[in-house]
Amino acid sequence: MDDHDALLIALLVIVVIFLGFIITFIICWRIRKRRQYNEFRSSSEETGLITRISQPRIERAQAQERASLLTCHFYIRTAGEYTFHSQLYQLGSNPEKSWFLVTPTSRTTSALSMGIASHLLTIQPKSDRLNYLNDEESTTTYFRTLNNLFSRLFHPYVEPIIKVDALYTQKSVVTVKQYQRLGSLKDILHGVVPTAKFNGKYSYRSSGLSLERVRLYSRQLIEGLLFLQSKSMPPIVDLHSGNIIVVGPSIQIGSYENQFLEQRTRIYSLVKRATSSLILPDGMTRAQACEVFCFGGVLFEMIAGYELGEQLRGLTPKHWHDCGRDPDARQMLTRLFDIAQPVLTLTEIRQLPYFSKSTIELKELRNFTPMPGEYSNDVKILLEQWTNTMRKKRNPSMKTSIAEKRKNSAVPKQMETSIINLSYTPTTSSSSTTTTKPSAPLSSPMPPPVSQQTMATPPPPP
Repeated sequence: MDDHDALLIALLVIVVIFLGFIITFIICWRIRKRRQYNEFRSSSEETGLITRISQPRIERAQAQERASLLTCHFYIRTAGEYTFHSQLYQLGSNPEKSWFLVTPTSRTTSALSMGIASHLLTIQPKSDRLNYLNDEESTTTYFRTLNNLFSRLFHPYVEPIIKVDALYTQKSVVTVKQYQRLGSLKDILHGVVPTAKFNGKYSYRSSGLSLERVRLYSRQLIEGLLFLQSKSMPPIVDLHSGNIIVVGPSIQIGSYENQFLEQRTRIYSLVKRATSSLILPDGMTRAQACEVFCFGGVLFEMIAGYELGEQLRGLTPKHWHDCGRDPDARQMLTRLFDIAQPVLTLTEIRQLPYFSKSTIELKELRNFTPMPGEYSNDVKILLEQWTNTMRKKRNPSMKTSIAEKRKNSAVPKQMETSIINLSYTPTTSSSSTTTTKPSAPLSSPMPPPVSQQTMATPPPPP
């Protein structure tokens, strides 16, 4: 074999190897493309299935938005007091509630020139529990009385309600409040845009507020709750950071109208289970205990950056550790959530060392004077009816013996609230509060034992 034949054989081998590489590359490329096509097809089928499943829900939400927008325009046209500005996303957990920005007609010219809105209008269906409002006349009278009541609730730490109204034919309730651009306390905690959609807005855990700010807000919250109590308002049984509004350097309690509108927020069932079996002091109702537990939940969230949720009934070792930035606050929360001792009242909470040792001054209360005068007769009748209703609902399933019934009939029952005897004295600084011994001693700042942790776990929902 000469050199020419050897060269031809080498070239032939190189060509065969090159063709083999090309064929292998083509086969691999075809397999990869086929695999990508199959993956794309399967993902498309899954996406299509998810879309088909969620499409009815999306269509219902869009239809509800259009219907609520028409209802808003109808109310604005019939009331003649406001001018429509824009429709907002779903800001809260209630999917049946809609939010709108409006401007009073008296400010329309200046507001339109600046491109801003000053009022927040909400529309939600009327609760089925308001079944006693069975005609238009009774509905109009009821909401007129509510507006009269809310106009008397003037306090720096209570959100004013400009108007609450009802659309009888649409079976809807309309509420108008001042629009606060800072949003709620929960928005401040998570650092989110207040007008963003509710879904996913609070998905990230917050680091909490500064300890000085927590003390200031919690003290303002106590003062606002005590003022509402002095005005014989129903306890806010589902108070949470989402219905506390931030206004400049202070906060304001909102959504107190829900008690009269028979509306419930997302934490109502959790609070109800957490307060199902408590030791109540004389004169305290279950609703007032719910309000106290809600206050503790808001305080914990401001410190730890997340909600207690189903653990509202007691602090676990993890929760005890997470609120350790402020030992005084942790000591107060340990006592407040201790179900083995009587529930503290709001007045007793204000006298605890967490507040009495603080030097924070409430500047908004320096020149504050409660609105003089008394409630009208309609408002008094409304509050008395609510008091009687709460008395009937108190422990309805508890069976009492004949001896206990005779004893209870001999001793006059104490009213849950009184529109005559309650009084409110604002206190500008915590150090000036007269410290009295609470009904039960504070627990030592130690983590709860395992047995207490087990006892503090709420029962499963029925």
